[in-house]
Amino acid sequence: MKRFKCCFLGLVMLIAVGCDDSSSSDNDDVCTKNTCVNSTTLNVCNDGTPQAERCPENEICNIDQCEPLQLDNCKVNICKNNETLMVCTDGTYHEENCGPNKVCNVDQCTPITDSQTCSANECKNSTTQKVCSEGVFVERPCGENEVCSNGDCIADPNKCTAHICTEEMSNTYHACVNGNVSAELSQCAEGTACLYGSCVANFEEGANCNDEEGVGYCTADKQHAVVCNAKNKLAIWTCADECLMNGNIVDCPKTPRPKPHECEKDYRAECINNNAQVKVCVDYQLVTWDCYGNTCSVDDNNTIYCPRTAGLAGLGGLESGGTYGDECNVKKYQEACIDNYYARICDKDGIVRIKPAGDCKTSASNPLKVEYTMAADCDASDYMPFCINDGKAIGFCAYDNDLSTEIYKAAQCPSCQSQEDANHCMLL
Repeated sequence: MKRFKCCFLGLVMLIAVGCDDSSSSDNDDVCTKNTCVNSTTLNVCNDGTPQAERCPENEICNIDQCEPLQLDNCKVNICKNNETLMVCTDGTYHEENCGPNKVCNVDQCTPITDSQTCSANECKNSTTQKVCSEGVFVERPCGENEVCSNGDCIADPNKCTAHICTEEMSNTYHACVNGNVSAELSQCAEGTACLYGSCVANFEEGANCNDEEGVGYCTADKQHAVVCNAKNKLAIWTCADECLMNGNIVDCPKTPRPKPHECEKDYRAECINNNAQVKVCVDYQLVTWDCYGNTCSVDDNNTIYCPRTAGLAGLGGLESGGTYGDECNVKKYQEACIDNYYARICDKDGIVRIKPAGDCKTSASNPLKVEYTMAADCDASDYMPFCINDGKAIGFCAYDNDLSTEIYKAAQCPSCQSQEDANHCMLL
């Protein structure tokens, strides 16, 4: 049997997060006009409330608006990231490192003060999160319909699309008025109860009914349905996608409905917003992730570099790595070739696994995937196993007397540090 030592090769994708380049003043809970938070973020004043919005790609925030960035005819200094200042000299930018004990703040390097050192995330205001990155705060606007609470961006409890029941099948609810949750308690009419956003005729789940399966109605939140199921019992279904009605039949899918293609497999990844983000095509949908420090790059082979900062993990970016059996995110995990014979992938159930590959290489159409043009042949008469994946799995050609296939296989192994361990994992 061919012996080879599997090694992890160059394809590396790291989680990142886009972050604002510096802090602004704390006196922005109430506003009267648009103002720049920093060189890349504009606070849009909406009815006295500032909403942070990132400037479009190749634009810079100037006083009260985003305007095109003239890289070859600059006018002002800007921060590239926490550590790097882009200095404008004679109309041309050049980078300068702020050095120790300093942070880039809007357009200059300033000493790190007590107000900027940190150990945990905080909220600057209701719409802006102060992320603690490597001991220094960087600001990040919360998403639409999110608020900052205890250092995290969470769903805004005051925003709604349906009434908020005090509890399901209760008699009271908080009304949803123009997208806002009313503080006042409202009461359902006699004989009705609040269920997932509206008052419906009172019923008991599991009670007998006589209609065909699927007959019923969608609840107001469009995430549930009340139906008479195949056992002629009233049931509440949870929908994986928006609940729809087709005549009097409920369409409450168990899995999300396929989306129209936003992009095709030959889509080339691209860096946007001054290399602060990367846009890729995943499952025919365009997905954008943030790259820390404006350092996104895509090479001629469509391989993406989008670096991770430990203090910002979980806020976005691309995932890679992991060993056999670890949990993973199918839509964000970048598959990798261990060698020509094996690939490390995020399987459909969200678990990292080793798969036979053969001529493994990064897919030209999707930088998150690997492809292989043929199965890796092996000699099935020699089934002795060997350690792969840093001792977390074994590779082998066949089981004893198994000549049905002659391609390399892989299996989990708790600890494979020797031939003896490999034999033990294969019960030899």
